[in-house]
Amino acid sequence: NAGLRKGERSVVAVFVVPALVGLFFAIVSSAVIWLRHAQPVTPLSEIIDATDSVFLFAVFLALAILAAPLIEEIIFRGYFFHVISLARGKRFAVYVISLVFAFLHVGQYWGDWAAIVMVMLLGFALTMLRAWSGTTLASIIAHYAYNAGVTIIPFYIFSW
Repeated sequence: NAGLRKGERSVVAVFVVPALVGLFFAIVSSAVIWLRHAQPVTPLSEIIDATDSVFLFAVFLALAILAAPLIEEIIFRGYFFHVISLARGKRFAVYVISLVFAFLHVGQYWGDWAAIVMVMLLGFALTMLRAWSGTTLASIIAHYAYNAGVTIIPFYIFSW
């Protein structure tokens, strides 16, 4: 059970609120990036900087914006959330899934503590959306909005 059914939930609960939550986190993350004097070097930034290929960068963006949120949400807030909440309850599942999600992203952002904190907060918000809405669709929408926003907003900000 990946929790992908909308069921009786409203469009606002499944799509609008999650999109706004994702955009909120994207704006806050982009502001943190923009307000820094120097950007920390992370394993992710090194990978991005290592290529001059526009095609490879486009593939990376497509995976980051389209594939990663869907796969991560189905695994974390779909399957694992469902299993853990049945075994130990929703509250326990929210904490465990949020911590595991954050822990698995630490290696990607190692050295950038603000990014790690943002991923921890985002993971908690995504898991709360899943618990509140009763569907993984809500966390998928929020994760899509976040990844797209945090990818696009900095380009817009830095072009000023």
